[in-house]
Amino acid sequence: MHPWLEISDEEVIDGISRRMREAVGDTLRKKGVVVAVSGGIDSSVCAALSVRALGASRVFALILPETDSSPESRLRGEMLCRHLGIRFEVTDITPILSAFGCYRWRDEAIRSVFPDFGPEWKSKIVLSGSPLAGDRINFFKVVVRNPGGDLLEKRLPLEEPTSSSGPARPWSTSTRIV
Repeated sequence: MHPWLEISDEEVIDGISRRMREAVGDTLRKKGVVVAVSGGIDSSVCAALSVRALGASRVFALILPETDSSPESRLRGEMLCRHLGIRFEVTDITPILSAFGCYRWRDEAIRSVFPDFGPEWKSKIVLSGSPLAGDRINFFKVVVRNPGGDLLEKRLPLEEPTSSSGPARPWSTSTRIV
């Protein structure tokens, strides 16, 4: 086991819970928290720690699916909220992201490395490697599946590409480790 992972989980959870109660109640002078729940491990841990620190009645979850979200993520998020006994709301944020230009910017960034990329292609932006893999340098890459079924991947350039609408926006709001 990596030395970073040798911890007393109860001590750490108690410390996080104590600090969360201080931050929410004393510093921010709030009665509870709102947690965005994706159905993944990070938001699940945040929601569970919030319940542990503040109680289920003081935690409200937002599940925010969008066009690229898997339906399973939403279902996992709903299951988590029910398991923890917290109230939640599901709101599709696709229209907001589209109006803001996020999908257009993503597509422009992908076309900068795969010029033939189009609506019928599947894509994701991933982090190559693992932050715990020692002295290895991690980098972002685009993985696409073209209409013919070929799986292709390319490393993203160090500098963001420019487009007709100016510099491309940040590559991704989230990453996946492969």
